[in-house]
Amino acid sequence: MPTTNKQREMRIAQRRVEGFAQQFGEAHRNLARHAAFPLVLTPDLVYQIWANFVPEAPWTAVAHVLLSRLCRQVSYEMYEMDIGDRNLLLRELKEQFGQERFDELGEFLLDYVAQALVEDDPDTQDLAQAQEWTPLAYTKPDEAARELALALSQRVQQEDVGEVLRLASLVETLAEPLVEAGFEPLLVDVSKIASEARDNFEADPDQLGGVLQQKNLLENASVILPISEQIETNQFEHLLHDLSLESEAPDWIFVNSIKANSMPRVVISTLGTSLLTSQINRNSDPSSWFNILRQSANYTTIELEKYSPQAQDIIHVLKEKAIKNLNEGNIRNIRLASTELSVIYALYQGNLEQGKQDYHFLIASDTAISTETANIIQSFLSTQGLNVQIYQPKGFSTASSETFNNGIDELLVWLDNVASNYSSAGYCISFNLVASSRVLQAYMDIIGMLYAHELIYVLEGAKPTLINIPKIPIKLDDSIIDPVKFALMEIGSIDVSQITTIPEIFIYKIDNKAILSNWGTLIWKRCKADFLSRDLLYFPGLAYETSFISDFKKIRDLQYRVKLQETLAKVSDLLTKASGDISILKTNTGLDFVKFVHVQRDIYHFRVNQKLRVSCVFSNGILGLRRYGSSNYVINNP
Repeated sequence: MPTTNKQREMRIAQRRVEGFAQQFGEAHRNLARHAAFPLVLTPDLVYQIWANFVPEAPWTAVAHVLLSRLCRQVSYEMYEMDIGDRNLLLRELKEQFGQERFDELGEFLLDYVAQALVEDDPDTQDLAQAQEWTPLAYTKPDEAARELALALSQRVQQEDVGEVLRLASLVETLAEPLVEAGFEPLLVDVSKIASEARDNFEADPDQLGGVLQQKNLLENASVILPISEQIETNQFEHLLHDLSLESEAPDWIFVNSIKANSMPRVVISTLGTSLLTSQINRNSDPSSWFNILRQSANYTTIELEKYSPQAQDIIHVLKEKAIKNLNEGNIRNIRLASTELSVIYALYQGNLEQGKQDYHFLIASDTAISTETANIIQSFLSTQGLNVQIYQPKGFSTASSETFNNGIDELLVWLDNVASNYSSAGYCISFNLVASSRVLQAYMDIIGMLYAHELIYVLEGAKPTLINIPKIPIKLDDSIIDPVKFALMEIGSIDVSQITTIPEIFIYKIDNKAILSNWGTLIWKRCKADFLSRDLLYFPGLAYETSFISDFKKIRDLQYRVKLQETLAKVSDLLTKASGDISILKTNTGLDFVKFVHVQRDIYHFRVNQKLRVSCVFSNGILGLRRYGSSNYVINNP
């Protein structure tokens, strides 16, 4: 389109958007920015966008956006924005919120499509596909360009004029993010194909005919084949080595490595499912496979067998294909099949023999497809001589915020244990996050900065490069940590009235109780040893006699101080929940709370660990602590 026409369209879009904002206000304009993300709008979709992203706007803003000049109705309860208006609003959205908001909207739209657009009729499926390509164009433009190019190629070869024109229109609608990502040649080619399709359709509407029928698409449209082949090739194809894939000694690109040659590694890899989904052949396998797998993505193995045997059969077929490809031993195909394996091959510069001293942990969700992926990768790497284990937090999936958060909680506990133990043993802790889902990667980025020595990523660009990002030195601001309340929330809960000084990001509120959030748990685990090894903390329901304070000060092993105060927090929590009833301590087998039998007073003692105990007396709902030390010391000096 001539520049003057583009400028005119932009001026019209600016006038429309500014006029809308002047009439309704900035909150309405913000909702319009977010509503510009999907290609097609419905009242329910805009309402969900309002509720999830722009709740500060009045609820009437939903109707005001849809019925304004920014939108036009294209079907019953279905609206779309003019391309110029849409692009302007999306540019404003990115300027105000950054790429992160596009990622959030992308996740939201994919979830919405999976739940709302599930009918089998072709129109609904076309709409679902278009809505799914939209977030890809703004978050993974290379993947969107590849899928669009392949889909268009198939439709031309099938001589489906209507689909050719529909896909061409879709590519033009998504032009802005695709051009920014460097795929302008694809748009040029699509424009040529669309023009020829329209000309031939007008001449003979019953068949494609003409040039497109007689010539191969890939000869007529010279750019699509190189583009689709380049995108189809995994991004690591072009970043792990410069020489041909068949070369015996590829020149591996590997930058910013902080690992000494003699230093063993612990590689923690978060898994995707590309190893299985990449086995789907778009030309021979049913197109419905993707939707079937997406709809059953959060099923466990048992649920899959019960609710979706068809998906179970598909996964079995893809599993056999994946195993066959891996067992063929072609490094090129292995790297193309799995981004996780691509990174591992890159770490060892193509020779997995170098990794026999290292340990690999595969983080998988508790779903059928993730379980199968993890098992395949573990089996393959084990046959190559690597030490590989799978870790799956129980119930971990994105089926709901509850299952995800519970899984993250388990993952934090596990990571704290693994990373701390291996790090103290002299291992370099490496996080391989290339295959992470966006929501998990958001957590792992921050967790990695606290636990890992390096995070492994890919630098995008004309020539992507595998890069190791060294750990950033982080010092926590412990002034915001209340160690007593954090210790109590780690093992139980406290009243919300006690958390007024604690940042909300660290807590979850359940009714009138507060517990640690994922981030609260993460931060507390990083600093609790320091807090609990310092001074004696005063927990509710407990009182300390002079003799107990003296025994505490004599402790030289700081780990014993930490273990003692963790136990005191547990005792305090139990007493608080029982309103000061000491009998609750007697029912807790871990404490082994018993009464001394050889003394006249009612003196009790409880266990800190197998070697250490505490003696105490109980009066007026308060447990007074008397002695702390070895079992023999406490029993002989109650």
